Amino acid sequence: MNFRTRANRSLCSTIALVTLTSIPVACSHTEPLQRSVRYQNAVIHLQRGSDSTDAASYGQATRALSYFEQIDDRAGQWRANVRLANWHLAKLESDTAIPYAREAYRLAERLGESPMLFVSSLQLGSVTNDDKLMAGAYAHAQSPLQKALALTYIKKFDRAEAYLAELDGDRNPGDVGFLYYQVGKHKGELADVLTAQRYYRLADNVLGVIDSLFLAAQLADGESAADFAARAVRAARSAGYQTRAAAIQQWIDESRE
Repeated sequence: MNFRTRANRSLCSTIALVTLTSIPVACSHTEPLQRSVRYQNAVIHLQRGSDSTDAASYGQATRALSYFEQIDDRAGQWRANVRLANWHLAKLESDTAIPYAREAYRLAERLGESPMLFVSSLQLGSVTNDDKLMAGAYAHAQSPLQKALALTYIKKFDRAEAYLAELDGDRNPGDVGFLYYQVGKHKGELADVLTAQRYYRLADNVLGVIDSLFLAAQLADGESAADFAARAVRAARSAGYQTRAAAIQQWIDESRE
């Protein structure tokens, strides 16, 4: 299979899904020593399959939100709204994601918790293209990883790249994969994109794997490009992301000579 030269291709974009890594469900000073089974199940439902877009995961997240509303747990409501916004973003439904992202940000402001404000500022800022909101997330960053993520969202890629060497990819593979993806896309570096794919695979982040393979196809040449693209289509179809699979297949068809 022959593909056009790299200069004639436009790089794909990926929806940035804000993770809930290391973000508490509730503030430690208000958390009782023991919680009910319903509470524990609601938390598990939000943690399980965080990048899944199937109907079951959506139903679990909405039930968790309803439960947290019933017991007036605002931290739980925040977490559920972030998860539901991510669910719609993964399906490329930005308009539907915005109300959940706005509610999550409102709750984060009311609670005044920096970890929550960090996540919600990035999520709402990215989905509404609010650069000021995304820039504000940097003030709430509490680790080199969070600082690098915030810099990436506001396209300060050179500054973000400086943090890569000190990040523990084994502890936070999904977030580190996102950083390598964005830096690699900015620089047009295939090696960085393949590193991103490796971290996404460690994190079981299917969308990250698919988007990394597709971007690798656009950066590679000849048979390597064809191989990356075919693998991206296979992964997308196997995961049930038919819209993504169709878009990548269309790119393959248009790239053939």
